Amino acid sequence: MRSYQTWTMGITFLLLLVGLALAGCQPVQTQPASSPTAVPAPAIPEARIEINADGIVVPADFPGGIVSVTVKNNDSKDLDVGFERLREGHSIAEVKPLLDDVMANFDALDEATSDMGSFNPLPAGGEQELIMDFRTGEFFVYSTDHSEGAPIPGASYLFGSFAAKEMVGTVEPQADVVVGLHDFAYDMPDEIKAGEQLWEFKNEGDQ
Repeated sequence: MRSYQTWTMGITFLLLLVGLALAGCQPVQTQPASSPTAVPAPAIPEARIEINADGIVVPADFPGGIVSVTVKNNDSKDLDVGFERLREGHSIAEVKPLLDDVMANFDALDEATSDMGSFNPLPAGGEQELIMDFRTGEFFVYSTDHSEGAPIPGASYLFGSFAAKEMVGTVEPQADVVVGLHDFAYDMPDEIKAGEQLWEFKNEGDQ
């Protein structure tokens, strides 16, 4: 009995040592570190402009800075659509009478405004999107019947004026193609891939 008890105790002690040794060999269980919450990238603010047969609807609170603008042509005919910025020292009140006859007042309008971007044409019932850096200032968008060549003499124009008072858009989109605009010249890649792309036009000239 004594030897049995001793053996039993010895076995128990050995098992205890083995148990402790095995416990020491187990990998340390640690709580996984919580991954930082992903912060979504700032979005480019959006604005929508509707061109109807009787007028142009522009958002009352137009954001400044880099803005994605969608223009919808609700008319039944193709239109030429463009954006103009008022030059410093000029106002909508000054320019508005000149818009009654764009061709006759072309030089005066050129002194008071600067071209920003255009669609030629914007198909009937269609919509197009462009991203522009409006910064802040006063602007107007116009539409007229589409022409493959020079503007149609005596064609009627629709206008919608708006102001961007606060810088909102600060995110620059990633362009697929960059075109540098110089005085009476431009710089762009020799080869362009087919398919839908985002092009960036940078004014690098003196005008």
